[in-house]
Amino acid sequence: MVILGKLDDGPENWRNWRYCYTLDRQSEGWVPEQFIEKKGEHGVITEAYCAHELTVSGGEQVRFFRELNGWGWCQLNSTDEEGWIPMECLTEC
Repeated sequence: MVILGKLDDGPENWRNWRYCYTLDRQSEGWVPEQFIEKKGEHGVITEAYCAHELTVSGGEQVRFFRELNGWGWCQLNSTDEEGWIPMECLTEC
């Protein structure tokens, strides 16, 4: 169960991301709307999810797993670290 925050409305135009807080407010982050079952001002997360974003440099190679709302879940080839990267930063090689 989470507390629902605002939908993303930034200039990047990343649709369907909602800012959420754990009930104790110890954790917070962006969650895909598709993973939230809304119950008033609260929601239940319906799928395991990690909000970790990767920092990458041009030319770094990654393994791509899935796309969601303009972001790709990837794994860095150099370190095996996994996280989200904006799709606009990825190109197929």
